[in-house]
Amino acid sequence: MDKGETPTFVTSRRQEVIDLTLGSFSIAHMISNWRVSDEPSLSDHRHILFQLNLSFNGGPCKFRNPRTTNWDCYVEKLTERLDKPPLLCRKAGQVEEAAAMISDAITASFEDSCKLRTVRGMKRTPWWNSDLEKVRKEVRRLFNRAMRTKLPADWEDHKLAQRRYKDHIRRSKRGSWRTFCGNMEGLPEVQKLRSGDYVTSEPPEGATRVGARPIDWRVAAGVVTKGSLRWAINTFSPFKSAGPDGIFPALLQKGLEPLLLHLLHLFRASVALGYIP
Repeated sequence: MDKGETPTFVTSRRQEVIDLTLGSFSIAHMISNWRVSDEPSLSDHRHILFQLNLSFNGGPCKFRNPRTTNWDCYVEKLTERLDKPPLLCRKAGQVEEAAAMISDAITASFEDSCKLRTVRGMKRTPWWNSDLEKVRKEVRRLFNRAMRTKLPADWEDHKLAQRRYKDHIRRSKRGSWRTFCGNMEGLPEVQKLRSGDYVTSEPPEGATRVGARPIDWRVAAGVVTKGSLRWAINTFSPFKSAGPDGIFPALLQKGLEPLLLHLLHLFRASVALGYIP
């Protein structure tokens, strides 16, 4: 997929096109704007850039942003899908079935009420700063001069500037990482990790019961109440990252009324049976 004759390997003694971009026939048509970058690579090998044009059903890739959800529509769709009595959960298999039914109803309602959108732009690199920008421009200037004059002295100046650029990047990354770690000191997640408050979702050996006794259901009913369920769900940040099921806390919070009875039965069964779906 290489195009042009711009050298991809450059030193003071030689310039060669030795770096190749290989791809299958199925992906070749998605590649465009292949080029050798003018940016300092901190190596004798220069960066190769290209644009990968992914498609989704023949069009551009799109994603759903939960912040743009039509919440009235979501609640309406969710109410329609859950407009039936909660599933009876007396065995582990029934708990799995109920959890899957609730998850499918939430996901389908979300998809119906949140349009697909093309996501553009990238987040700013946290360790990049104006000083690095200046050093990078200097390295690029010296590289262009060395390529033009081909004098050993100019190549030596370029190498020294490149080393300074590497050192600046290393120090900036370390400083950014220290700042990030320092800002995490007060987060509840970090405090729990330090104190060992996290527990695994795997029950101890022999803890899962095939059936539950009447006392188990009474204990579950006392532990899992509508009030405690509302409180637990509303403690989450609405748009905290979703888990493997793709469900954001906001989807539970906004649809809590139609979900409440189904979740109540599901969590009580989970406690009584000692089983986590």
